[in-house]
Amino acid sequence: MSRPWTDANVHDPGVTLLELLVFLGEALSSYQEQIAAEAQFRTRRGVVIALAGAALLFWGCRRLRDGAGAQ
Repeated sequence: MSRPWTDANVHDPGVTLLELLVFLGEALSSYQEQIAAEAQFRTRRGVVIALAGAALLFWGCRRLRDGAGAQ
């Protein structure tokens, strides 16, 4: 039967490995948040471009309807 783990100091290899795993988990989480923020930015930029295109189309059609486009 193995003895329970009672040494929880920094010099213990188990604690060191656990801290390494925590560090790697936090680093991966940070990268994931950066990727999600970039994807959200691209989505918002696409929506703004689509709305701007729709506004230009609406404005152009309205000018033609009102007769401002005819010379």
